[in-house]
Amino acid sequence: MKKEVEELLLDIVSDIFELFLDCPDYNLKGQITRTAVYLKSNLVVAEKEHDEYSYKNYLKTLDELKTLIFVSYKLEVISLEDKNRLEEKLLNLSKMSINIYNKIDKWYECEV
Repeated sequence: MKKEVEELLLDIVSDIFELFLDCPDYNLKGQITRTAVYLKSNLVVAEKEHDEYSYKNYLKTLDELKTLIFVSYKLEVISLEDKNRLEEKLLNLSKMSINIYNKIDKWYECEV
């Protein structure tokens, strides 16, 4: 995994854990923190397995995290500033992920 992607992923996970540390809605807190951790795990699996299915799981997790951030904002659990900051980081992560997908696609072509 590229160092920049790993650093950004860890930054996002840390931000979410800090923002939701005192969240009174334990269901939302649990779901968003688990999803943030799964995001990194799913990317590691996608790179290790070199398959499109694992990468699609990673993308689904990324989308779920985006949705949870938006819901958290709508429920006034996080501020607009925090929402925008996290969305910007997730957008950057999405752009970096395209490069990872291209590598996975090339690995898949080599194995066929």
